[in-house]
Amino acid sequence: MKNTFLITITFFIFIFSTAYQTEAEALETKVNDLTNLPTYVDWPKQAFDSTFADFVFGVVGDEDFAKKLDDIEKGKWLDGHPVSIHHFKTFSTDRVKALKGCHILFISSSQKENLDVVLQSLVGKPILIVSDMEHFADQGGMVEFDLRGDKVNLLINPESARKAHLHISSRLLQISTIVKSNN
Repeated sequence: MKNTFLITITFFIFIFSTAYQTEAEALETKVNDLTNLPTYVDWPKQAFDSTFADFVFGVVGDEDFAKKLDDIEKGKWLDGHPVSIHHFKTFSTDRVKALKGCHILFISSSQKENLDVVLQSLVGKPILIVSDMEHFADQGGMVEFDLRGDKVNLLINPESARKAHLHISSRLLQISTIVKSNN
C-alpha cells in the first residue's frame, strides 16, 4: 500500500513537472521566434516616427509572454531603433491608438473573443500581427504559431502582410506554411 502511494505520487510529480517544462519551453520558443521575425520582415519608413524611434513589440494578454519578451529584449536595438515592450492585459477599443504604435503585435489566445475587432481596427497599419490562436492566419492574422508537435511551426498569411505594407522575406516564406484568409 505504501509503495503504491509513493508510485502514484511520483507519477503525478513527473506528469506535472513534464507539463510545466513543456509549457515553459513552448513559451520560450514562441518568444524567441517572435524576436527573430524582424530579421525577415521589412517595414515601410513611415512605420517609424523618426530615425531613432522605438521598435515596439506589443503583447495583448499573456503576462508571462510579455515578461519573457521583456527579459530577452530589454536594452536591445533593432536596425538602429531601441526596442521597447508594451503590454496590454486585455484588448479594449480605447487602446487602439496605442496598439497602432506597435511594429509587432502578439495577440494571446486568451483574447480570442476580441480578435475580429483587433484585426479590423489595425487594417492597413504596418504592424506584423502574430498569435498562437488556432486558425489565426486564415482569419486574417499574419503569422500564426502552430504549437502542434514538439516545435513551433509558422503559418503565414502573406496577403494580410501585404495589406499592411509589410514585406516578408522569401527565406521565411519557404520554411513556413502559406495560408489564405477565409473571408
